[in-house]
Amino acid sequence: MKKVVSYILIVLGIGILFISTSREMMGEISSVRNNIDSGPFGTHQTNKGDLVDMAFLDLVPKFHSELDYYFPKPEYSGENNINLYLLGDSYTHMAPDSAFAGVNEYRYAWRYLQELHYKIDSTKENILVIEVAERYIQSFLSTQDIMWMVKPIEPTALNTSYDAVNYAKFPIPDSIGDLFNPYINQNIEYNLFNYNFINPVREAKAWLNYTVFNRASGNVTIAKNGEQLFLKSTTLPKGNKSSYSKLSSSSVDSIIQNLNTIYEHYTNNGFENVYIALIPNPVSIIQPDGYNHLIPRIQDHPDLNIKVIDIYSVYKQETKRIYRPGDTHWTGYGHRLWIDAINEMLIKENNKSSKYP
Repeated sequence: MKKVVSYILIVLGIGILFISTSREMMGEISSVRNNIDSGPFGTHQTNKGDLVDMAFLDLVPKFHSELDYYFPKPEYSGENNINLYLLGDSYTHMAPDSAFAGVNEYRYAWRYLQELHYKIDSTKENILVIEVAERYIQSFLSTQDIMWMVKPIEPTALNTSYDAVNYAKFPIPDSIGDLFNPYINQNIEYNLFNYNFINPVREAKAWLNYTVFNRASGNVTIAKNGEQLFLKSTTLPKGNKSSYSKLSSSSVDSIIQNLNTIYEHYTNNGFENVYIALIPNPVSIIQPDGYNHLIPRIQDHPDLNIKVIDIYSVYKQETKRIYRPGDTHWTGYGHRLWIDAINEMLIKENNKSSKYP
């Protein structure tokens, strides 16, 4: 009997590992479970903040906040001469085309989930904006992966492409380490433990851990002021997502070289201008002591050719809350500041152009 049970557990373990290494299968499972999120086999989703969800801090309301994004039409009465292409991520995917000033056409793609297809219109000014959250700058901009994410429109172009780096091949990965990267570990935890019928226990444990030890669970940590949750990987002394990790000049120089290559490539292929928009980690703004200054070191680099949409300097001067207390993302106000910075750029691009009526 013990052998039978052992074999069953081995088979189940291999099955869970296989499922957890497959992006396609995880996508199918997530879509099904998200549709039954209120049932016992649904997933933990409070909508109070992604870090609240990650740490199961449902019973600590001080970190809760509602999503309050709003996108009023900009006060602009000039010409709409801009074709705007934006490659972004979870920070910018909700902004509609009506939020942008002077735009004739707007196309958006979520990096690693979609390709951004462009067609240069010689009668308009074509602008490409690359938005990157700070925790992804070193991994994403240390390569020129953008070259296969932003492409000219072709009849056979695919709508989606996948980040193979984050998912191991099964049963023979490129390396054993691939089976233990954070994405796979999160998927295994999701498949084994993230069920609503288990969550009350996890919420009670998280509340006790916070109340007694002033700690958050898992991949979440608490700000020194006690008023904000941070993604733990952005606060560690090491790691390319961290605002506190050591950052060599050669690493910054490599990023600058890649950005200049990207700028040259797309301006040579018909774009009038290419902009980089770097979104600071919340900890970089709220708890800056020890910050490695990744964003200003890129934006202020003397050899940088690509244009910059600088929200970092705006946030440094801001006194209002710009990040949700229990989330890695900004408040509606913080988002509006970024939209305003984009629109300032778009209006300047419209006004300076002399080749359009």
